[in-house]
Amino acid sequence: MKKLQLLALAALVLTAQQSTAGPASLALADCLRKQTSGQDRIDLMNWFISGFSQHPDLVVINAVGPEEQEQINEKMTDLFTTLMLDRCKAEAETALSKDGNSALEVGFGALGETASLELANHRRVRATLMKFADGLDQTRFAELFKTGKN
Repeated sequence: MKKLQLLALAALVLTAQQSTAGPASLALADCLRKQTSGQDRIDLMNWFISGFSQHPDLVVINAVGPEEQEQINEKMTDLFTTLMLDRCKAEAETALSKDGNSALEVGFGALGETASLELANHRRVRATLMKFADGLDQTRFAELFKTGKN
C-alpha cells in the first residue's frame, strides 16, 4: 500500500512530459481532463497547495489545520479512485500496460496543468500574478525582446 501511495503522490506532483509521452499516456491524460469537473480540478489544486503549505519556507501560504487537511485528502482519495477505477479505467489500464508508471506522470501532470491554468485565468489571480511586472526595468526588457525571433 505504501508503494501505491508514493506512486499516486509522484503522479500528481510531477509535471507532464507530453513530448515523450506515448499515445496511451496521452489518451489517459485526455480522459483525465475530460472526466473531471471544474470542482474536481479545484479540489486537486486545494490538495496540491495544502501539501506545499507544509513546507516551512513557504511563509506566504497559510498552513491548513489537521481537520481541514484530512477533508482535502479525503476528496483527493475519492477523486483519484474514481478517475483511475471508474471514469478512466480502460485508458489507465492501457496506458499502464504500454507505458508503465510514467503514464500516471503524464496523465496527472496534464490534469494538474489544466487545473493550474484554469485558476490562473481568474481575473484576480491573473492581476496578482502579473503585479510583479510593475517593478521590471521596461527598457532593458524591451532590448532583450528585440533580439528574439518573431
